[in-house]
Parts: sequence; structure tokens; C-alpha cells
Amino acid sequence: MPLTARRQEFKDYFFDREEAARIVRFFNTQLTHHVGELAGQPFTLERWQRRILRRFVGWRHKVTGYRKYRTLYLEVPRKNGKSILAAGLAIYFLDADREKGARVVCYALNEEQAKEAVFDVASGMVERSKKLSERITVFRKSMSVRKTASRFNLISGSKKGKHGKNLSALVGDEVHEWESRDLYDALRTSMGTRTQPVEIYLTTAGYDKNTLCYEMHEWTEDVNAGRVEDPSHLGVIYAAHPDDDWTDEKVWAKANPNYGVSVSKEYMERKAKEAYERPETKNNFLVKNLNVWTNASQQFIPYDAWKECAGTVELENIDVVLTVEVGRTEITIRDLLRLNEGSVVELDRLAGDPLDILVNNTKIAKGEVVMVGERVGIRFGEIVDPEKRVESI
Repeated sequence: MPLTARRQEFKDYFFDREEAARIVRFFNTQLTHHVGELAGQPFTLERWQRRILRRFVGWRHKVTGYRKYRTLYLEVPRKNGKSILAAGLAIYFLDADREKGARVVCYALNEEQAKEAVFDVASGMVERSKKLSERITVFRKSMSVRKTASRFNLISGSKKGKHGKNLSALVGDEVHEWESRDLYDALRTSMGTRTQPVEIYLTTAGYDKNTLCYEMHEWTEDVNAGRVEDPSHLGVIYAAHPDDDWTDEKVWAKANPNYGVSVSKEYMERKAKEAYERPETKNNFLVKNLNVWTNASQQFIPYDAWKECAGTVELENIDVVLTVEVGRTEITIRDLLRLNEGSVVELDRLAGDPLDILVNNTKIAKGEVVMVGERVGIRFGEIVDPEKRVESI
């Protein structure tokens, strides 16, 4: 987003340093790890986590004082502290947000996942904290704060009779697994009477782009790029680019903000090695460890293995479709119907820019148009390595 547009976006807001410091202080002093080697130790936010939380609660409207952001969408690979962050946020908005009669819900695909991923972590934090356990009562599937009449519940399954009323905070876990948007729509509708409700969605990437989660993913990318305006949406995505070298440690570090903390080099080396030697696991590595949206049906053969098969399986004789893309644009149906002979449509590519060369609809190179006798040809310029070309087949 251009700097002038970003300044315009924030012109009606101010940054409340005390509120930003307050949520960080709550995490660092009130919450503790409850399992594993760190059990009993304070939960110290990493720098990237502090930055997100400070921004989420710190920006306020100059007139009302209400939070700028209503929605937090965080997409991050496994083992980056997603569940413990979700649990901490649920406790904060239950107990520390000054919302009397707060109604916080955690929603996941099923009750077991909601309980294990968020509720059990949150209840463990409460029970290990003397101050929190004095204020918050933990039940089998809920928590309550008697002084403020606030409650935290689990929700899963269909929306029928389960969505509750007057919600102040929604914490959604592993959104990529949600099979329907019905309950999501019902939960959001139930927040209408609150002055500054919050929606928090934490997830990894998934295998199906025809989902609510990928819709959120694309919305986040559009907002961050300035293609659409939604000042209430704070979206953060940590991921490798689909064209990145997934065996490169720099790519691992880029996709995993907790690299070197909860995500070790040894762990990523082991997972990458498995993905290379067992092609059927590569998609899982890309999705779960690098946060790349992909297709569950796609499987890749390592280039070295593919070359070894060349003498027995004649893969090199398989036909592929090579196309050259001049450019793209979006038009309305109204404009489409107005097109006629002689119409000119502006594309997204400048004159003289190299063209995209695709094999089976996957970009492998850039090039320029040349004449080959009386026919049009394409001269290759920048091109991906042979392994990437094999993956396009």
C-alpha cells in the first residue's frame, strides 16, 4: 500500500501506548506454560507476537476510543505457538478487556479439537496462575468470571441452537478445516450488539482453495496490498512463496517467525529430507511447515529420481502444452458486453515487458516475441531450473 494511502487509513486513529503495553504485560506476567519443558515458566511473547498484539489493541479511534481493528487473521505454519497465543487471547478478552458480561467462544471443526487446541491450554494457564485462578472458575467445557459475569465456552458442529447470543470475542482455530460457513455467519451476527467485538482467526494453510479460510486468506492479501479497503481487518500471513526453493534454510526462516525458538533447524531439515525422499509427503511439508496453499492431489517426483527413470519410463516423450501470456485484466460483465470489433482493452503489462511462458498453466520462464520465418516465436529469457519444470508436468 502506498505511504500516502496508509497515512490516510490512520488519519482518524491514534496509538494508545498504554493499552498496547497492557496486553503485552498481561501475557508476560499473568500467563505461564502448562505443559512440556517450559511448564510453570512465564509465557514470554516473541517480538513478532508482541508486534501483532500491540497493533491489534493499540490503535484507537480518536473520537470514540474504540479499537480500530475488529478482526485479526493470523496464518502461520505449525509449531509457531499458534495455539498458546489463541488461548492467551481468549483469556485476555474474557478477563482483562474491561468488558463486563463478556461472552467469549472458541470455535473449531469439532469439540475435541476446540478443547485440545485452545480450551485445555487456556484452562491450564488459569490453573497455574494464582491471580487468574482466584478470578476465573474453570469447568469441564467452560470458564467464568463471577465478578464481571463473563463466560468462555466451546462451540463446534452445526449452528443449530449452538451459536449463543451477544458474543464479545470469537476465537477460531484451524479455520482451513471448517467445512461450512453457516456457523461462522451465525456467530458474527450474534456480535451485533457489542460496541467493539473482536474476531480472532488462527490457522495454517490448507489443501482446498474453495473454502472460507482461503477466502479470508485472499481478503487479507487484498487488504494488505491496498486493493480493497477494510480498516477493521488486521491480517498477518507468514509463508513461503510458491516459487521459493523449499529446501533453502532462508525460506524456512522466512515462513516460520519462531524459527530458532520453537521451530528448530534440525526439525525442518528432517521434514524437508522426508519430503524430498517421499514425494507423497511434499505437499504436507509445503502446507504445514511453509504455509503454502496447494492441492492435495498434487504429488511431485524429485528431479534426480525422474532422470533415473528416463531409461525405463519414457516420460520425456509426454506432450505438454506451452503457452505465452501477453497480460491480464479484470473487466465487468457490462464492459464485456460492450466489446466489439476494434475495441481496445488495457492489460496489466507495460509495452516492452517480458511475457510469461507457461507449461500446463504453470509459469516456467519469461521471454520476448520474435519472428521465426513467417511465424511468431518466443525467445526464452529467465527460466526456472529443470526440477521446477518437471513439477509443471
